[in-house]
Amino acid sequence: MAAAAITAVASIAGGYLQYKGQQQQTAALQKAERLRERQMNLQAQRERRDAIRQAMAARATALATATSQGASAAGSSALGGAYGQIQGEAGRQVLAINQNQEIGAGIFKANRQYSQASLTTGFGSMVAGVGAATGNLLTAGVSSDVIPKKIGGVVIA
Repeated sequence: MAAAAITAVASIAGGYLQYKGQQQQTAALQKAERLRERQMNLQAQRERRDAIRQAMAARATALATATSQGASAAGSSALGGAYGQIQGEAGRQVLAINQNQEIGAGIFKANRQYSQASLTTGFGSMVAGVGAATGNLLTAGVSSDVIPKKIGGVVIA
């Protein structure tokens, strides 16, 4: 019976330590994911600014070219057409950046859900281990007074 009690306590303690380790592992993973998500958002901001900056430079170049070639004169649509083309391209670039950022946000959300499910699974494993160890103890005829009532703040009896 003493061996059964030692085995049960070791099994319960091992299950608890496994669960705590999984909590710490998940917390570290979540921190890394938050940092990666922050990095993704910063990169998207930089890319949007760059796309706008490139559009502004292209507009300035178009104006200078049109002026030097006389295409900016009244009645000419060349400059307006160039501006429209530049703005359209900038809009497409910003749209692509926004879509990539949205997809990335969805991936990070899925990763957060996976981490939470992992914690739930770990807790379930710990509870199952406690149940099995307690059942083994009771089957072996050990008094329930020997079984711990609380492990690491988790009430088990």
